[in-house]
Order: sequence, then C-alpha cells, then structure tokens
Amino acid sequence: MFRALSLLCAVCGIVLAVVGIILLVLTFDGPTRGEPLFTFAGIASLAVSALLIIMALVLVRKQGSGHTLLGWGGEVNGYVINQTQTRKWENRAYEVFLSPRAKNSPPVLSVKVPARVPLPIQFTGTTWFDTLCKNLGLAKEYQTGDKRFDEAIYIRCASDGFAKKVLADPQRRRAIETLRAMGFQVVQASGSHVEARWSGFDPSGPHDPQLTDRAAEQLFTLAAGIPTQDPEFTASQIDTRLIALVLLWLLLLGFAALFPCVFVWPTVRLMPLLLLSGGLTLALWLTLGWVAAWLLRGTSVSHDRWLALMLGALVAVPLGSVGCLSMLNGYNDKQARVIQTAPILSTRIDRNKRGNPSRYYASIRDWASPGEQLEFQISQEEHGRVLLKQTRLQVTVGVGTLGLEWVEKRQVLPDGIAPRPGLK
Repeated sequence: MFRALSLLCAVCGIVLAVVGIILLVLTFDGPTRGEPLFTFAGIASLAVSALLIIMALVLVRKQGSGHTLLGWGGEVNGYVINQTQTRKWENRAYEVFLSPRAKNSPPVLSVKVPARVPLPIQFTGTTWFDTLCKNLGLAKEYQTGDKRFDEAIYIRCASDGFAKKVLADPQRRRAIETLRAMGFQVVQASGSHVEARWSGFDPSGPHDPQLTDRAAEQLFTLAAGIPTQDPEFTASQIDTRLIALVLLWLLLLGFAALFPCVFVWPTVRLMPLLLLSGGLTLALWLTLGWVAAWLLRGTSVSHDRWLALMLGALVAVPLGSVGCLSMLNGYNDKQARVIQTAPILSTRIDRNKRGNPSRYYASIRDWASPGEQLEFQISQEEHGRVLLKQTRLQVTVGVGTLGLEWVEKRQVLPDGIAPRPGLK
C-alpha cells in the first residue's frame, strides 16, 4: 500500500513541478507576461509539488522501517525497537529489525541475511488482483511445476529465467513455504540481502525465542541458490518492457505538461471545456490502459507496473486533456476576433490569509445567455475606477477552432471612451 501511495505522490509531484515551471516561464516571457495569477499558480504548483515529493519520501521510509514512533519503545523480549540487531546462527551473522507500531500500520519484523542479488525477486501470497491479471493475460507468472508451491506462492520477478534458477532446488522452495508458515508474509531478495518480513508481529505476546534463528536458517538456504547474474538479460540485451514503461511515463508527463495552456488560451465558459475534456480523458485513459497492457504484458510484475502507470494517469490525463483542448482551440484560431463590451454589474475581491486584497474580479452579462453572468479578473487600478452599471468592460474574444470562445484580452474602458466595433 505504502509503495503505491508513494509512487502516486511522486508522480503527482513531478507533474505539478513541470506545470509550475512552465507557468513561471510564461509569466516572465510569454503571452501572459506580468500576470499575477500565473505567478501565484506557478509558485503554488511548485509548493504542492514539494509537499507531495516529501510525502512520497516519508511513505517510502515508512515502508522500509516505520520510523513513525507510537506504542512501544526500548526492548521487548530481546527485540530492540527501531534498532538493527546483529545476531548469529551457526557463526553466520544476520540482521533483525523491528519497526515500531505506526499510526496507521502494524509493527514489522524484518530478518535479513547477506547475499548478492542481481535482480529483485519477491514471494508473497496470491491476491485477487494477481489472479485477475493472470486470467486476463497481463501477468504471466513462472510456474515451478510444484503444484503446492505454485498455488500458495506468487512469484514477483521481471525475469522467468532468474526465477527458474532461484527455485530449481526443492529445498529453496520448502524454505520459502516454511518462512510463510512461521508467519512471515513476504520473502524477498534484492540488492545485498535476502529478507523475510512479518507485518503485525507482536514481541510482547507468546513467541518462540528461536524464531529469528529458524528464519535465518531458511533464508541462508534460499540465499545459497541466488545466481550471480540474470540468465535472461546480459549486458548486450535490452529489457524492452522496461524501456516501454519509461517511454510511457515520459509520454504521460509530457501530456500533463500541456495543462498551463488553460491559462494561455482561457475559455470564456469553463463547463463546455470540462465536458469535452471529460470525454477525451475517458477515451485516452482507456486507450492508454490497453496499449500499456499490451506493451508491458508477459511477466509477473507487469500488472504492478501497469497499475502504477494507470494511477499516475488518473492525475496526468485529465490535466493534459484540458490543456490540450485549450491549445487546439486557441493556438490555431485564425478567425477574426469579436469584441464584446458590456457594463460591469458587480465586482468581487479575493483576500489572502492576512485579509489583504489579492485579486479583483468584475462581472458582466453573458452575451450568449442574457440571464447568466461572466466573471473576469481585472487589475487593482481598474477596480478602483469601476462605477457599477456605468463603467464598461471590453473583452476581445476568439471564436475558437473547437467552437469554444476564448479570451484574448480584457480591459476596463476609461470613462468617456466609446466601445469599439464588434469585430477586430
């Protein structure tokens, strides 16, 4: 859970960082130069981006060691809370770490033995999502031929050849089954160690004083069969699925970076744009899901990668759809501009947390729907000389290539200046 949340936070943070940078660039050099709204939106995007990235790092740290202290402290039945212990089994050193109870998650007991692991591999119970994706053909899990093992254990590994080497010896399969029978839900090997993790372990309850020694014994058995290299991918080979995943993420982030176009070519009315972008979002999200599944399919981690991508797309695709439609509607609009002029019916002031005015708005009658009003941002100086129902607001409007009217320019007319003609 923490891994998925941290990945989602990281993706959202990166998307917002790109959007914030583009907004600030447009503020200093672009069609919206000097617009305070763009400066505010850019700074806000970067601030929220920083918070999301920090949150992602906190979640990753919490997943790894659970440093959020609540509940126990000190030592309980030989387990030192929140501190790595080095123990020995038959003169072979191994590590034990018990994370403290966290606010929204139970404590986790981790037992590690040293090993050189060229490719991550994980053994867990089979979930409904694993089963569903296997039935749909998205995930393809290596089968050892050991019926009992294959039904009870799900193998997560990007290489079938590597999984085959690790699990070729029945003793290593029995070691994994034994660890899970002891209570360790996850057995995994990555980097420089082989590890067993028990989520919800309670050191204060009845326990086996030889638990970690027995776990280490099984882990050493498993570590002895880890190959030093992945037989499926050598230095001269390319993992095409991983390359496809990276390209899909870059495409997704690039599409989301179109969001600032909403401010460059703002539509007069927001709802038609949202309705149009909603249909585009649904079509693109479903298309991305199918294309990503087709490109990533074939390994036991394909569905994990696909799920992370689709969670990121839940944020990136709607942002990109709104920005893309705004750009298509305004950028290529070569039709004559229409000038709409109407008396200002009301004004509004937004205030910051200190109560000081931050933005000013003026409302006029909607020229397409006389019973409705449209609101536009104006400057402080313009707001100061507005006389309700006398001072007029002039809005230069583009027809839009998609039929969505968009605002090219607006200004409060000085008193005594006649409205300009309807076309420009």
